[in-house]
Amino acid sequence: MSALELEIFYSQLDDAISRNDEEAGRMALRRFARARSKQVKPRPKMPTPDKKRASLMELRPRHLVTAEHIARRKHYDRASQHEFMCTNYNQIFGGGLRSKAKTVSSDDLRISLMMSGLLDIVEDMRLEMISQGRPPNKQF
Repeated sequence: MSALELEIFYSQLDDAISRNDEEAGRMALRRFARARSKQVKPRPKMPTPDKKRASLMELRPRHLVTAEHIARRKHYDRASQHEFMCTNYNQIFGGGLRSKAKTVSSDDLRISLMMSGLLDIVEDMRLEMISQGRPPNKQF
């Protein structure tokens, strides 16, 4: 509400009080409340789970769950894991990038870079587990 609108409201209220007119005071208060309720309120920003990714390289929660699952494995070889995840990307995460008809040669590079980033997260998780005294121990 602007300063001018508040000044008008206070002058109407003062006028009603000086005349000892309760009805005019209630009317001024009602107009003030109605004007406040009709103001545009900012809508809260809520994350939508089904919204499109800003980038095809954006990691989703399902990627991080997979990273945590891999981090708990007892035996881990980054090179073989990277190759396996790049080869079987659609089976592991679903075909979220593009349909087969629209694939381009850069999609393989994009998947490879995405898996490298994911495996960096896996290595960080493994180091964190070891530093906390709970070494990876799942046998797969």
